[in-house]
Amino acid sequence: MPIAINNSLPSIKILIGLLSDDDSKMSMLADTGVSMNTGNKTYHQWAMSQCPSMVVEYIECGPNTGYDVIQILAALDLIGISQPVDYGNMTAVIRYETPYLIHNTDSLILFFCIRY
Repeated sequence: MPIAINNSLPSIKILIGLLSDDDSKMSMLADTGVSMNTGNKTYHQWAMSQCPSMVVEYIECGPNTGYDVIQILAALDLIGISQPVDYGNMTAVIRYETPYLIHNTDSLILFFCIRY
């Protein structure tokens, strides 16, 4: 994996991919409602190259893509804080299939907005 993660942090383990496909699944650590490295484009591109069957959809945003870049801002007081012009820009979206079911019928799909 291209990103160093401290796996000893308090977290829960969420499986991504289908249980029946041993070659195309991974675990994601989540803590306090936020998932580790979910916005890192390099990480998701690496995951897609290793396990393409677990990706339901990947969409690039920006010029010549058909999708506009969206600026997502959190509830933060940014007055007096210097941020780049593209701060909070969503440049891609990825959706992963999981082995979890909604109402015992449809697979739960995890959706991540990617900044970089």
